[in-house]
Amino acid sequence: LLALASAGDIMLAVCMKEAAGFNEERFAMMAFLVAGVITFFIILAFEHASLFIGWFLHTAFQYIGVQIVAVLRYGDEIDALGTLASLCTLVGILLLIAEQEMYL
Repeated sequence: LLALASAGDIMLAVCMKEAAGFNEERFAMMAFLVAGVITFFIILAFEHASLFIGWFLHTAFQYIGVQIVAVLRYGDEIDALGTLASLCTLVGILLLIAEQEMYL
C-alpha cells in the first residue's frame, strides 16, 4: 500500500507541475483527486505499519521517484549534493528494510 501511495505522490507531483498554478484546470482537478486516493492508501497502510518507518519509506520512495521524473520529463539537472542526498536516502531505505527483516 505504501508503494501505491508513493507512486500516487509521484503522479500528484506531475499533476501539480502540469497545473501551472491552476491555469490548467484539468491537471489541478486531477491533483485533488490523486491526493484523496493517496490519503486513502496511506491510512490503510499505517493500520499495520510503524509510523516512523512507514512514513520514511513512503517519503523516500516519493523523493527518489520525483527526482527521476523531474530529470526524465522536465529536464531538471541533479548536482553533486542532490546525488549524495539520493544515495543517502537509498542507504537509509536499505537499512530500514534490513532492520525490519531482522524482526520478522
